[in-house]
Amino acid sequence: AGNDYAALFGALSARPGMSAGELASLMVDVYGAFYTARPDVYKKAAPPLGGATLSAVKASEMEGLAARLDSFASLALAEGGDLAAVKAARDEALRFNAAGSVDLYDFMRQTARRTRDPALAAKAKEIGQYLAGTLVTANAAVGSYAGRARGLSVYVPSPGQGSAWFGPTGGFEDLRLGKTAWGALASALAK
Repeated sequence: AGNDYAALFGALSARPGMSAGELASLMVDVYGAFYTARPDVYKKAAPPLGGATLSAVKASEMEGLAARLDSFASLALAEGGDLAAVKAARDEALRFNAAGSVDLYDFMRQTARRTRDPALAAKAKEIGQYLAGTLVTANAAVGSYAGRARGLSVYVPSPGQGSAWFGPTGGFEDLRLGKTAWGALASALAK
């Protein structure tokens, strides 16, 4: 289970010259159709999932996202920053099964709604627009994820989660994003 490979490879065989972007969109569409028709698959997962989601992204735009997240985190952590609104947004954002994994678009939407800091709200909206208009090229979300999962999860830990979920080979702080202000924000949120 997990995808309708016959439909995917059938479409690819019919159009072997499709571009990488077209193939990525096809993969997302087939995945979404599969889980729309078969909600029993994600509901029987261990642990049960509320839905299923898959996205295609432009890898070449990830540096732009990292820079925006760094700026967002700097604003949230600045003296007078609205860390309370970020914590409330974390608590309300769509969560996935991996510890600390939330939908980035929903997290930014929740932050923009809650903060009293106009600069933080503007940055959250900018990130949402960047996700929707530049980075995410195709998205499928079904079940309880429909309408909220918009393409990319990000590490936003709850108190006590730390970075242990990355395993014995390293924590979030060892990743490139973990070395930015976003890493400091994650640490503040985990306390």
